[in-house]
This record gives sequence, structure tokens and C-alpha cells, in this order.
Amino acid sequence: MDKEKELEEIFGNDADELSDVLEDYSDFDNASSEDDVKKQPAKLKQKRSPLRHTPERDRDDEEYVPVPLNKRRRKTNESRKRRKRHERIENAGDLDDDESGNVEPSLAPLMASKAFVDRDFDEILPKRKGRSKKNDIELDKMYDEQASKVYQRMMEAGEKDISQNARGAHSSEKNQVQSWVMDKLEKAYLRESLLEHNILDAIKLWLEPLPDRSLPSHNIQEDLLKSLNDFNITTDHLLSSKVGRIVYFYTKSPRININIQRQAQQLVDKWAGPINGESSNYREKIMRMVHEANSGAPLPVAGTFDTIPTIRSGKRDDPYKNIKKTMARLKRTGKNMK
Repeated sequence: MDKEKELEEIFGNDADELSDVLEDYSDFDNASSEDDVKKQPAKLKQKRSPLRHTPERDRDDEEYVPVPLNKRRRKTNESRKRRKRHERIENAGDLDDDESGNVEPSLAPLMASKAFVDRDFDEILPKRKGRSKKNDIELDKMYDEQASKVYQRMMEAGEKDISQNARGAHSSEKNQVQSWVMDKLEKAYLRESLLEHNILDAIKLWLEPLPDRSLPSHNIQEDLLKSLNDFNITTDHLLSSKVGRIVYFYTKSPRININIQRQAQQLVDKWAGPINGESSNYREKIMRMVHEANSGAPLPVAGTFDTIPTIRSGKRDDPYKNIKKTMARLKRTGKNMK
């Protein structure tokens, strides 16, 4: 499916605003990616040291004592240091006190005292228990029950308002449960479970016009659009729920408040961004907007006028002005003397 068809499937078009809001759409399966296989590092070949040739070959091996050679001290790497450190700690933990209460002399006094302190702390402090799988399963079950309850209550209130409005009666069921519903939608730990229980279908039902073409209250519109912005809604959610069409309707209808239209337009831009290949990063959006704003700006050009007028530069800025005046004065005085 190309971009234009996918956008039309999510947001609809201007001709049929809400005629096909309730059409079904099949979900697509995401292709699974293979896990990367980590290669194990090859083992290093151990180099064998050459045989030493001794000058005393006539002696027996048992009687011969080789002269110690000056060997280069081998550097210990981090793994060997770490292994030795663990061995010392394990040996310190396995110490047993004798009848006098003294420690075995094979361990340093400082390490022995540290082992005793660690052992005392382990006995005094309670062991920290982690979360068990049973608790996680119980939490997930509780979240699913709450999400299912929210979905059912929203659908019942929306359908009851539709039936009452069709009979010409006043409908206010959504206004009565609005505070309870918004309190549940604002809980961050319930949002994933709410999406799994098709909460977008219930939100779409609340935002749709009633049979007499009347819209929900201003508070319901504002709160539900704000909650939609908080949910982590993907393209698959939009294709299956068709909630994007009612949000797009709120951007075009002249009966909608200007602030509500801005909220709806932000949602449309946010949802259409991944389809158009745009990033959701705020910094990248600002940089792109600045680049687009500056792309059409004209570049500065050189002016057609002189920085200093020629009339001013010829008379007032002459460096020999004082000399000329002096010579002219001397000429006048010479004529007068004659």
C-alpha cells in the first residue's frame, strides 16, 4: 500500500467525512527479524617454550639441578586478577573459627576481618526479594480487568446517548461518566492494556456526532484529544480503529472551536509523520522548519551606490588641503609686497 492510499485509509477524504467511519480493516502481520548470531572468539594457540640445552648432559635427570634462569616476569591480565580476587573472597567466606575464636593463619588479618563483617551483615540484613512471575501475572490480569471495564462503560454510555438522541430525548450519559473515564485514561500503566482492549473504538464513538448531527461537549472533545496524544498509537492501531477519520473531521468542520482544531491538527501531523518518512524528533522538526523558512529568502546583493559621494570625497577629504591654502596665502602676500 502506497503512502496516499494509506493516508486515505486512515484519515479518509474530504468528500465522505464520516460515511465510512465504521468500515473494518484487516491488520497486517509484522515480519519478524532474525536475531544476530554472535560469533565466539577463536582460542589463542599456546606457544611452547623451546627446550633448554644444559651443559651437564652426562648426569642423571634426578641428580641434576638446573641453574635458575632469569625469566621475564609475565604480566597478569585483568581476567586473572579478577579470578584471583574471587578466589580470595571465596576462601575468606569458607573460614571456620576454632575453639579460641582465632582465624586460620593462612589468610591475611585484614581479609579475615572483612569476611567476618560481611558475614555478620548478611545474617542481620534481610534478603531482598525480587518480583516473581506470579506477581507479574496477577498485575497483568488486574490491568486487563480495569481496561475491559473502561471499554465496556464507554461503549455503553455512547450507545445509550445515541439511542436517546434518536428518540428525541436529552442525552447526558457521557457527561456523567466523563470524570471517571478520564481518570482511568490518564493512568500511564493502563495505556498499553487499554490499547489491547480497543479503547480507540470507544474514543471514536464518543467523538462522533449524534444522529441529530450534534457534537459532544467542549470538555469531552478537549479531554479525549489530549488523551489520544498521550497514547503510543501506531499505524496498525489507526488502520484497525479508524479513529484518524473522526480526528481529521475535527480539523475541517467549521463548527469546531479553533483550539480543538489545533489539537486535532497536531494529532494528524503526528500520525501522518511516520507514513511520510518524517522523524518524530522535535529537534529535527525545528531544524527542518527553519531550513524551509530560509530556503526562499533572497540573498544579499551589492548596492549600486558609492559608500562615499564623489563630491564630498573631492573637496572635504583632500589630504593636501592645508598645504594648498598655505601656498595660496604666500602668493597673495608676495603680490602685496611688490
